[in-house]
Amino acid sequence: EAASALRGLVVAGTGNGSVNAGMLESLQRAAQQGVAVVLASRCEKGGVVPSSRVPEGWRVYPGLSAIKSRVRLMLELLAA
Repeated sequence: EAASALRGLVVAGTGNGSVNAGMLESLQRAAQQGVAVVLASRCEKGGVVPSSRVPEGWRVYPGLSAIKSRVRLMLELLAA
């Protein structure tokens, strides 16, 4: 169960932002509990390919690394 103070997560997936089945299940549970989930790639020149592979409700910030995605999510959560 996601901690009640947890408001968002940035996942630095492999390749084009993929995550394994076990991680996917846990992240989906967190998203269902209201946690903002952002999918990013940990590859320097890679990026998440928005497609049907990205679960509904998850965020993807095209062109941003995982670190930059974290900053953007933090700013969005502060503004909310």
